Amino acid sequence: MPESAPPPLSLVTSASTPTGTAQFDAHVPPEPPGSAGPASPAAPSTASPTVEVRLQTLLAQTSVPTLDELVQLLGRELAEAPPKAEHAELSVRLALLLWDGYGKVSAALELLDGVEHPVATALRLQAALEEDSTGAADKEPTGLLTHARRLQTRGDDMARAELGELLLWRGAYEQAEALLVTPSTLRLRALALWLQGRPGTAAEHLSASSHASDLLWAALLYELEELRTGNTALAVLRDRLLHRALDATGRVSARETSLVENPADHLVRSQRLRAIEALLQQAELAGETRLQLLRQRLQLLGGFAALEGTGPLHPDLIATTLAIAEQLEQQALPEAAREAAGLLQTVARLVTAQPGAGAQAVVLGALHRSARLLERAGDVLEAAQTWSELAARAAERGLIDPGQDAHGLSATWELLPPLSQLAYLRRSAELWLVHALALSTHAEGRPEASEEQSRAKAEALLARLCE
Repeated sequence: MPESAPPPLSLVTSASTPTGTAQFDAHVPPEPPGSAGPASPAAPSTASPTVEVRLQTLLAQTSVPTLDELVQLLGRELAEAPPKAEHAELSVRLALLLWDGYGKVSAALELLDGVEHPVATALRLQAALEEDSTGAADKEPTGLLTHARRLQTRGDDMARAELGELLLWRGAYEQAEALLVTPSTLRLRALALWLQGRPGTAAEHLSASSHASDLLWAALLYELEELRTGNTALAVLRDRLLHRALDATGRVSARETSLVENPADHLVRSQRLRAIEALLQQAELAGETRLQLLRQRLQLLGGFAALEGTGPLHPDLIATTLAIAEQLEQQALPEAAREAAGLLQTVARLVTAQPGAGAQAVVLGALHRSARLLERAGDVLEAAQTWSELAARAAERGLIDPGQDAHGLSATWELLPPLSQLAYLRRSAELWLVHALALSTHAEGRPEASEEQSRAKAEALLARLCE
């Protein structure tokens, strides 16, 4: 008998429940002459040597144990094993031998039927992946879907999360969403809901997070849902999420920025600035609230230390200072007027000392106001392009000469990307998604080329943010 073939055993399983047994009928050697006949079979006993002891005895022999002998040994142990824990362990070990040793996948799965064990779950998942790997690439993952129905009521959260992620990348969004229910899979579940065309539900789940990045994405999803359904009440939920994002990033609000900064803190600052920008976009925002947000924006961009010339200066800082002075002037109070005059005098000194920065501040201020007004007018495509241009100008070091390519400049004011550039890029990407959704609501059937281009533009900008 060749070693690659299974032994001439009769494997009888009753494995629909964990108490099923497996019995092997091996060839019985002939009895020696003069023997009194076959001895009566010994009843299973709890005193029987464990599998480990019997394997050690077998491996200590001079002859190398064959795969057939190992299967025989585990088969006998399985027949004598009590149900539950030990039975599951032996079933898994024997299934691994059948799978890896003989290539008998179906026999291994039959043996594991009804067995609850982490290895058994992993083997079922591997079998499902191998089943789905055959055939066309776009066919339905039937093996994974069958495994998913089993794990709905069995298995642990980790196994369900792993399977849910696999289904998500194979296009089974609804089934994936049903499995991604743990806090660690919150973002993947929101993605599955978004891919189903349910941005509002995705935002509702994502708003359970305490991370500023998740809250900003949830706010965007509510914005998309409002565009899709016309439900203006969602704007209130969006504003709450933006304020929560401010609270979540409060730890960096009191620090002065510097030329050398922790990239993680820099990312948090950019998220805070994006939340401030979104709140400032509201036309009906109260004057005092707008002033507070502008002061927070000034602090993120360097604060009064930069205005006094003791910190890194960026033209966006000048534009923000001018906006604060304008807001103070509208209050018509002596104290506010005095503060506004002081800020304007500081800006005048800075511009006199650095004319290039002053000219850039005018350019950035004009583009910033233009982008915000285009948004309010509903010109989403033009606003997205303006935010992108604003991001490119925010990274420049000096005034752009006529005919000079702004995208070719590499020198920046800071060692890390300017906060304002990151915030402007993010808003541009968001508006490209809004534009794509607006096109999809008026399209029938397959997405049009312009919609695909808008989505591709958003993906490209978001990829730049991840660099």
